[in-house]
Amino acid sequence: MHAPDRVIDLRVSERIAPAEDDLVTQLAASSPSATGPVPALRLQITADSEQAALELFKRIDQAAARYPAPARRATQSRLDRKPLKVARQLAQHYGHKLNEVAYIPALALVGRIRLSDLTGEPSHLADVERIVAPYVSGDKPTLRENTSGSNLSGHLVFSELARVTGNRRYTELAKAAADLGFDEQGNPLPSMPFHNEMSDAFFMGTPILVETGQLTGQKKYFDMALRHMKFMQALDLRPDGIYRHSPLDEAAWGRGNGFPALGLALSLTALPADDPGRADMLAAYRRHLKALLPHQDPTGMWHQVIDHPESYREFTATAMITFAMLRGLRNGWLERSRVEPASRRACATTSTEPPSSAPTTAAEPWRSWLQPKWPTGKTETERLAGARLR
Repeated sequence: MHAPDRVIDLRVSERIAPAEDDLVTQLAASSPSATGPVPALRLQITADSEQAALELFKRIDQAAARYPAPARRATQSRLDRKPLKVARQLAQHYGHKLNEVAYIPALALVGRIRLSDLTGEPSHLADVERIVAPYVSGDKPTLRENTSGSNLSGHLVFSELARVTGNRRYTELAKAAADLGFDEQGNPLPSMPFHNEMSDAFFMGTPILVETGQLTGQKKYFDMALRHMKFMQALDLRPDGIYRHSPLDEAAWGRGNGFPALGLALSLTALPADDPGRADMLAAYRRHLKALLPHQDPTGMWHQVIDHPESYREFTATAMITFAMLRGLRNGWLERSRVEPASRRACATTSTEPPSSAPTTAAEPWRSWLQPKWPTGKTETERLAGARLR
């Protein structure tokens, strides 16, 4: 996000134009992305007043240097925040309920668990355990009758709790989702269910399998994760290395590429170094990120349709791809000279987005802080990403 200090709408005309409800009016009166107003001026000159206009521009430049726009000051303040400060701010509002086991609220809870892990503050972990208690006791089912991929990946909160606490009940709950990849005799299915042939399924089904394998020590879950990955590749991988949304549409949806990047990064984190399938998964992860790099725009963002720069900048896709890159850099999976510059650009642009105080009511949804005219679909996956990046 960029915030100019001044905006000037210059018009050369002999006729005085009436005031309009246009960009100048809105910038001065509103607060784009909750940053603050941007001083704006509509200037109309005649053809013979060019010199006077140039002198005015000089004076405006001098004033801008002394008095940065409120939006610019707010943007810089956001950039100056440390990641843990952002995570603490967001944790005040997100990760406080789990009405159903789905990845959107579940990953916010995972973020709070990681925040406890990083800071040594036990209150977040204790509160997450309180929130999931009805599922642990069996009072509420973790798997709905109309189970979906989102429901499967929502079980990542239980694998995370099992890792942190050692409580085997959490392992049982994670395993219940992973076991849906096998028939009643224990034979692996062609893929995890509920994939709808969509590339989102790289995230929805793969990490829960690998994390269950790590918790139980049973190799069959690692094998099933690789099986599922290859099944989805056969459906959705394009010749240029990025993913179409599904076989029904060749469009490379932004989040439809963010989910594979995120899903494989999480899976590689838990997959043992000596697993025979690791080389294939690591190669798939690397090829995908390599294919995505040329599509990053100058601001550091990826777009709603990855290979269509005229489509709007997509925050959610950018956050997931950036997560995958940072996880790879920190674990030595990626070539630093190629990937680190891209990850720095992405981190800089995403760091300007979360406001100092996040919205708290349904009437003021998170996406309104980001791009009021575009549905961005920002979720808890990204809100607490900073707490997961270790």
